[in-house]
Amino acid sequence: MKDFAGNDAMYFRFGSLLDDPQFPDGLDKYMADVALLIEAEMNQNKSLLAQTNLRKKFNVDWIFLHQLQPAIMEIHGE
Repeated sequence: MKDFAGNDAMYFRFGSLLDDPQFPDGLDKYMADVALLIEAEMNQNKSLLAQTNLRKKFNVDWIFLHQLQPAIMEIHGE
């Protein structure tokens, strides 16, 4: 993946056929720590926040439910 994202990504060792990382505090603790790091990055990175907001609020379903459907209902008096 480093070929595509370079140093602009978060990398974690999960293991593979060639890599057997050790987790001194246990795998569950490691996964929880990884989840916290990813969540913190998602909540602080303005580019990711903007992209998430665009995906949530500027898609066909959201536009229909929040803009078109209310306007149609208002025209029909419902």
